[in-house]
Amino acid sequence: ERVDMAPADGVAQGRYQVDGFPYNGTSIPLEASQAGVTYLKQLAGLDLNERRKPQKGKIKAAVGGTRHELEVQTAGSAAGEFLKIQIDPKKRTSFRLEGLGLSEDQLAKMQALIAEPGGIVLVSAPKGQGLTSTLYGILRAHDAFLTHIHTVERAPEEDIEGITQNKIAANATPEDEFKQVSWVLSQEPDLAVVTLVESPKTAQERGNYASGGKRVYVGVRAGSTFQALEQ
Repeated sequence: ERVDMAPADGVAQGRYQVDGFPYNGTSIPLEASQAGVTYLKQLAGLDLNERRKPQKGKIKAAVGGTRHELEVQTAGSAAGEFLKIQIDPKKRTSFRLEGLGLSEDQLAKMQALIAEPGGIVLVSAPKGQGLTSTLYGILRAHDAFLTHIHTVERAPEEDIEGITQNKIAANATPEDEFKQVSWVLSQEPDLAVVTLVESPKTAQERGNYASGGKRVYVGVRAGSTFQALEQ
């Protein structure tokens, strides 16, 4: 789902990511790699003369008769231009709960949890290991047409039908986060999701709200269950 090319010491190292796991590819001579970056920048409609500042563009591609969207990102450094290609970025989180790779026992426990009313549910994962996909899969397991659902997200990765997704700036302060969450809770949704919580006041506010019988999901970036609980 992702291809990286990072220049260093006269070569560029290719890396691939499949199902969230990185793999090293081959090394490419720096001159050839930079020619490849220039070619892809041209296809993506980026500025070929700008070799330092980050740029982002898109390419439509077909492989084996299947259409794909490639999100191309470049950025410069003293060693050369870095390249990152995301394959079908809009499909990264388009999973239903049944498609997340859970065992039958895990899936049954998740479905039972979702059927329960009220309470706070912590959903945690390390960065890049499926936190958003899991949250979106859980959201899709709820009936969005019979349940009043709101989210607070710094960068919604896709639109989910029937759910009110409230955007918050990527660089929002903890106070900005608290204000947005407070407004969302004032709408009295049956179910609320905050994909990432950084403000202790926000955590307290959500705890108070969940104690009234509402269901609250909270996303936590953590390397383990114990780190998530500590946060």
